[in-house]
Amino acid sequence: MKLRQYFPLFWIALAGTFHLAGYEFVRSPSNTLFKAKFGVEGLPYAMATMPFIVFLVIAFYNKSLRRWGAAPTLLGSVVLSISFLMICAFGINHQVSWMSLPLYYVREAYVVLLIEQFWSFINSFYSDESAKKMNGWVTGFTSLGAIGGGVLLSDWVIRWGTPHMIYVGALLLVPVGIFCFLAYRSAYAQFGYRRLEPETSRDTFGWQAFQRNPVLIWILIVILVTQALSASLMLSFQNELQKAFSDPDLQTAYSGAFFAKVNFGSGIFQFLMTPLLFHFLSLRFIHWFLPIIHVFSIGIFLIEPSLQTASFSYLLFKSIDYSLFRNAKERLYIPLSFEARYQSKQWIDTFGYRVGKGGTSFLVIVLQKMSVPLHTLSGAVALIGALSWFGSSLFMMKEDQKNRTKSPSLKV
Repeated sequence: MKLRQYFPLFWIALAGTFHLAGYEFVRSPSNTLFKAKFGVEGLPYAMATMPFIVFLVIAFYNKSLRRWGAAPTLLGSVVLSISFLMICAFGINHQVSWMSLPLYYVREAYVVLLIEQFWSFINSFYSDESAKKMNGWVTGFTSLGAIGGGVLLSDWVIRWGTPHMIYVGALLLVPVGIFCFLAYRSAYAQFGYRRLEPETSRDTFGWQAFQRNPVLIWILIVILVTQALSASLMLSFQNELQKAFSDPDLQTAYSGAFFAKVNFGSGIFQFLMTPLLFHFLSLRFIHWFLPIIHVFSIGIFLIEPSLQTASFSYLLFKSIDYSLFRNAKERLYIPLSFEARYQSKQWIDTFGYRVGKGGTSFLVIVLQKMSVPLHTLSGAVALIGALSWFGSSLFMMKEDQKNRTKSPSLKV
């Protein structure tokens, strides 16, 4: 590849860097503010209702994508995200504490909606061979923003308080919009519009692509079970954190430092482990091996539940999810159509993420009513999720192999 062909990748990586830096100023504060108003027991209810919000967001996204195209939709998503975050921050800072609920919904929707559009952009013109070499560096580069955001959050929140951090997260989306514009302008100049705009099709929402590409169904199933695992580990972590710290700002500081560690671990995987493993191991083996790792970490938490073991299990999952799993999953979309890369992908990686978490949360609500201890319940669901992940990966990689035997990609 020529040097100029990396320019779109560079700009979108910068957008991802600022996006994840800003998200660190929203994630931990929003959790703290929500628990201060509704308690930790309110988290499963918020997570269970989240899929309904995300469904409306993705439907609106698909309508915009078909009418305006990929670039205007991405820039519009950034502007709306800034607007909603600022409204929530203004309300909370003026003692409207119930605004922590819409803030939670906005946080859960905007972070994945933007990230998946970044990856749809990358998958549109880079080949699988290029992705194997470069995706780890892209995610590693963006993780630097997440690390910096987490470190700064843990320091600034003690000085200025949790509610003001939401303003910082919103303002950091301004450079995201600028870099997204530059990425699309560079890509259009080099590759034209054909790979980055909707194809002539009646598949308005990207649902027909699931029938044409069975691998999408299996990716969706894998996402559902991995997010059941994620939700269970998150609830365990938040429960132990609430028991360990009663002061909201101390909770936010610990959480910010924790996610800085997550992003540091993810960065190590992305810069060092991901390129190395992708060079020596097959994509199929990586997808099979990842869930087995989590079986052991979950077992440790079930044997000895504490903030330390909950943090370890959650940190390990998040570090791998942001690096190895993210890169391995994105390579599955590369051989597919525009509808699959831009539309079906959002149903899978945005809506599917929230359905997996929401369904798990609904199960937690029901079983908690039956007086099942949260740490036992979440650990058991996490273990089932990890085992289901392994089984689903077997079928997913079988379908992916069929796609790779078809006509070669035209991407660089």
